[in-house]
Amino acid sequence: MPTPTPPPSGTSEVVLYAGQATTKSGSWTSVSDVSAAAGTRIYQPDAGVPKISTASANPAHYFDLTFSAEAGRPYRLWIRAKAQNDFWGNDSVWVQFSDSVNSSGASVFRIGTTSGTEINLEDCSGCGISGWGWQDNGWGVGVFGPQIFFQSTGTHTIRVQAREDGVSIDQIVLSPGTYLNNSPGALKNDNTILPASNGSGPPPQPQPPSISSVTPNSGSSVGGTVVSINGSNFVVGATVKFDNAAATNVSFVTSNMITANAPAHAVGPVNVVVTNPNGLSGTLTNGFTYTQPPPSEIALLEDDFNDNSLDLSKWTPNALFSGFTDSSLSSIETAQHFEIGPLLTGQSGSHYNGIRSARGYDFSGAYSYVELVQAPSASTKGDAMLTIGIDANNYYRIYVEEGLLICQSKTAGVKRNLFASAYNSVAHRFWRIRHEQSTGNVLFETASDNPGVAGSWVLRYSERWDTAAIPLSSIFFELKAGTWQVEAVAPGRVIFDTFRVAKP
Repeated sequence: MPTPTPPPSGTSEVVLYAGQATTKSGSWTSVSDVSAAAGTRIYQPDAGVPKISTASANPAHYFDLTFSAEAGRPYRLWIRAKAQNDFWGNDSVWVQFSDSVNSSGASVFRIGTTSGTEINLEDCSGCGISGWGWQDNGWGVGVFGPQIFFQSTGTHTIRVQAREDGVSIDQIVLSPGTYLNNSPGALKNDNTILPASNGSGPPPQPQPPSISSVTPNSGSSVGGTVVSINGSNFVVGATVKFDNAAATNVSFVTSNMITANAPAHAVGPVNVVVTNPNGLSGTLTNGFTYTQPPPSEIALLEDDFNDNSLDLSKWTPNALFSGFTDSSLSSIETAQHFEIGPLLTGQSGSHYNGIRSARGYDFSGAYSYVELVQAPSASTKGDAMLTIGIDANNYYRIYVEEGLLICQSKTAGVKRNLFASAYNSVAHRFWRIRHEQSTGNVLFETASDNPGVAGSWVLRYSERWDTAAIPLSSIFFELKAGTWQVEAVAPGRVIFDTFRVAKP
């Protein structure tokens, strides 16, 4: 058995040994193994059972463990697992909790429901697996899954249930600090064993929030500017004020970032204040400056798809710029929206179709948004995509796949997933990609409704716009959907509406 790594100090880390499960049912069984934590792993033999596509409210095969955790703190979920015969079809499980919530406080991944967070040991299609490895609940190279929060402080239950049989697990980690943004060990051929801890040790003393910067640090006096507040010691439920005016759409992202919409205020500098639910607060003096509102915006390209006939002066059909086009896949303006599909079932290879803008536009300081009325089935890897760029090797994209909302870039042929979270058909109904003139950044945003109303957009990710790879002078826009592998379940139709490109 490997020598345990010393425990982290100053945090309430949770390190559970799966072989010591408090409850187990079905085919999960404890097996002696000198390479595993405490010399024991919990294992579900490969019985050739098909993959379970949705977590079960009453699973036949599961095991439970109990631990202690605090309300309002973000935890990162990790497991150390091994797939039988190093086969990718033996490497995944569903995980649920007794009272888990998301960053907004809504229940998610709950025991007794069909909501679960999925862990796949293999990091991408074709990445391969070997021996023991550490993985979180995100899929994709360099992609983290959603953080776990808890509704109350105290004792909680974690349930691991079958997804693909043939998987072994020996350690489960829920980390609010040391492993929040770093893996406890290697993804392949790992020998890291952490000392067991159920998180019941004394938590660190609460520290007041501290603000290091606000991005952008200026905006219109009419309010509605989406800002990222950067700093430390932020917790779920924190409030934000600009002087004495409360910000709207405050969203906890991590303990180091909060996003919010600036309220209306008189022109001039203001203090930005973050206050945690425990009353501790932090202030950035003159952290934001209000400016005169900009002139009315200029529409570059817009379509409400209400006339049930594709406007060929605006759009080119059956000729996608970001990848291969399968023109046999139905793509039509109908019923006052734009519809693609039904997406294919049982077909291998790339099958995408949609529309792209008939010409390129100067996108400096502009934005593009679309409404996703209907996404593909979350039990498939069918895609719905908004892409802006110049060609198949250089673009920015927001899309939905397998129940995840993903922000992505591809520059000089290199693809990167920038952000991913569980897709919510209400909160993420509108998608927006924009170029911020003041910072030179590309911003990925979502809104639930009324995208033209100031204050409705929530920032999901931002970074410097790569103007070398994606020049702003002639940007094309594309709405597409499709499949890239054999889908056993029908992905359904994808429906878009309310497309707009404009310069404020």
